[in-house]
Amino acid sequence: MWRDLVPTWRLHARVVLVDLKSHGASAMAASDEDPVDELLAVLRDEQLDTVAIVGHSAGAALAVELAARAPSRISALVLLSPSLNGFVTRTSLDLSAVAERVRAGDPPGAAEAWLASPVMRTNLTATRTVWLQSLIRANTRVWQRDAVRGPPPRTSVAERLDALRMPLFVGEGMLDVSGTSEVADAIARAHPDAVREQFRDGGHWFPVEQPEAVRERVLAFLVRAWSRRGRLASPPSP
Repeated sequence: MWRDLVPTWRLHARVVLVDLKSHGASAMAASDEDPVDELLAVLRDEQLDTVAIVGHSAGAALAVELAARAPSRISALVLLSPSLNGFVTRTSLDLSAVAERVRAGDPPGAAEAWLASPVMRTNLTATRTVWLQSLIRANTRVWQRDAVRGPPPRTSVAERLDALRMPLFVGEGMLDVSGTSEVADAIARAHPDAVREQFRDGGHWFPVEQPEAVRERVLAFLVRAWSRRGRLASPPSP
């Protein structure tokens, strides 16, 4: 999903794309495995002391948990269509069909139910819609029970929000029906200095719908954040 964003970002920084357990080509997740520990292991293996983290949807929730647990490692945080583990929204979104297929041990069925949900409505062209749907269908392992469950957060929502002291960018699609605007509101209340960008005519998948706008706004935010830290964005060394 990042293919239209990463080439520009790579002109200014080293970019590491992570397939978490049960995603992409990575191994299956087990219910007792902590994805935050997995990300910390990636930082260790890649010899990265500090990083800017960009996360979308559930990836944004994970980014918040990582930033709360290891704040000194995060130079900036970019949360797109954010969710927060344990945060209950007032939004009514019926995903019972997805849950039913997960409980039945039917990951492909869960993926199809997810594709039929309002969260997956986009304004993409027919070709791009087929491409996005193919990503979902190729990633059905995320609907395995162990992958869906995972360990509960170690801290409360309030504690995690309070820990986000690094430069913070929150992006939301104004047509998103999944409750991300409530999450963005909570983040803005906790951190009034956070940069909040709303993408008109964009839904939950606005980074895919509007890659040019997302690419430029996120990059501008990161350049400002790095400049304040005395780390001007520049092309990485070969």
